[in-house]
Amino acid sequence: MSAIRIEKPTSLADIVNLIEELRRGKDTPLWFRGCSKDNHELLPSLYRHPTKTEIAEIAQLEAELITRFRQRSVPFHDRDLTDDWDTLFFMQHYGVPTRLLDWTENPFFGLYFAVKSAAYQVTPSGRINFSQAAAMWILDPVVWNRHSLSRQSYDGGVLVPGDDTLKGYRHTPAFSGMNIYPGALYGT
Repeated sequence: MSAIRIEKPTSLADIVNLIEELRRGKDTPLWFRGCSKDNHELLPSLYRHPTKTEIAEIAQLEAELITRFRQRSVPFHDRDLTDDWDTLFFMQHYGVPTRLLDWTENPFFGLYFAVKSAAYQVTPSGRINFSQAAAMWILDPVVWNRHSLSRQSYDGGVLVPGDDTLKGYRHTPAFSGMNIYPGALYGT
């Protein structure tokens, strides 16, 4: 796996040119994730809990959150939440901590999320000065899955809920047997 490539564009044109370069000659999607701080880790909200740091505690917390969400969200939707993946994606949509990270195929949405909550000041001349660099992560989900699932001899593309390959990511007590690296999958 190659090292992380770091670019520091200074204009929207630089960002567009970089994305065009990365897409050139590819027929697979790119995914984008914006972060308001360039030192923000790619860590799902469930793993950012202030006191639960052990994997068994996080697994228990996820089980409790899924159960409570299924019980208490019934009056507010008509979805069948019997599938764990569907439940996790639905929970993520409503801001409940999950083990999922949101990505988009639209680079401008990624850029929006990178700058929307970044701290800035407006100068008297109207120029915006950010106090810290924001970041937009770019991921090739197909290349990533081939790397993260290489122990399973995976040679497919982006995953979807229901794929047999996701068996190693299903919720189990203490997340035992879960794959080491995350997988890239389309949500419901």
